[in-house]
Amino acid sequence: MDLEQLTIRRVKKKELCSFFSSDFYAHLKHIPFTELRLKSYQNNPNSDPEDYILYFIVHNNQIISYRTLLFDKMFDDSKIIWSSGSWTNIRYRKMGLSKKLFMEVEKDYPQQSFIYTRSLASKKLYDSLPYFHPIVDLESKELHYDFSILKKKIHSKYVDRINKILPKNKAELQNCIEFKNLKSTEVSINSFLKLNTTDELFPLSEKKLHWILNFPWLSKDEIILNEQVYDFSINDASFLCDCFFSIRNNQLNSLFIRNIRGNTFFLHYVYYTTENEAEEIAKFIVNEMNTNNLKLLIVRDQLIQKFIKKYKKPLFIKPYKNFLFVPTHLKSITESKLIQHGIGELIFT
Repeated sequence: MDLEQLTIRRVKKKELCSFFSSDFYAHLKHIPFTELRLKSYQNNPNSDPEDYILYFIVHNNQIISYRTLLFDKMFDDSKIIWSSGSWTNIRYRKMGLSKKLFMEVEKDYPQQSFIYTRSLASKKLYDSLPYFHPIVDLESKELHYDFSILKKKIHSKYVDRINKILPKNKAELQNCIEFKNLKSTEVSINSFLKLNTTDELFPLSEKKLHWILNFPWLSKDEIILNEQVYDFSINDASFLCDCFFSIRNNQLNSLFIRNIRGNTFFLHYVYYTTENEAEEIAKFIVNEMNTNNLKLLIVRDQLIQKFIKKYKKPLFIKPYKNFLFVPTHLKSITESKLIQHGIGELIFT
């Protein structure tokens, strides 16, 4: 197959609905997004109708490679792009299609792409591009509360037997601070976020937060596709995505966002003003871990880590390996700003 003869097609945000409803899309074996992601892309407050959301290559009336884009805003209100999905049919891999699509994105949005990945194959691609600067996350940790981490070295049936004899969860910890769920409470968080996100590379706004909470990419209920294949997560019975906050003296004083997916607890954005608030957040997390019988916690904030280990001592602690690539010309800026664990698309997937 001659790569030079393959045409790259694009779909703008304003065209997403008609593309999703087209006969072409209905006859695809592999689809680039589900209805959940469609709604998320359509309601993204940081993208414009003319922005390209999807790039893809067709061969024999089927998409064989695609790349989706997720638009975000930096601290200075400049627009950047996360690569929110990159896939190539297994029959056409190692032919340079993914890179071909990425270079097309670069033509349309030069040096605006930010890459977050946990894939070693993807890391290899971006390592080869001279205009990207890699950032190594040395703070995010995996806290393991059973022996499942050993399944790569020991037969899973033996690990499962060991896990069954582990002590049961302890009694619920008493919180001295009441945490409310933002979904069920009418409260303005704009001033709090503006005050607490000034040093962040990608500040969290109230508008962005409501978009995240209302248009997740995962469904707690099973979604069955009509003989079409979607190669990323879509169903997760354990999925929860919520924002919690506390109020002191009639003012909001702490806020955090957690996702539960794949039976793993992810602490994304977290803000507090005192060590006592951090400790209370840690106790809240431990209670949720116990209630949902979760055995893995991903957390970046070091003070939260300290208090969680105080109340729920992990069996294993290891780095949470993730790779962030930023445009080289923004290297100095990214190094002077805080990078949240909830960066870009991580909050969704």
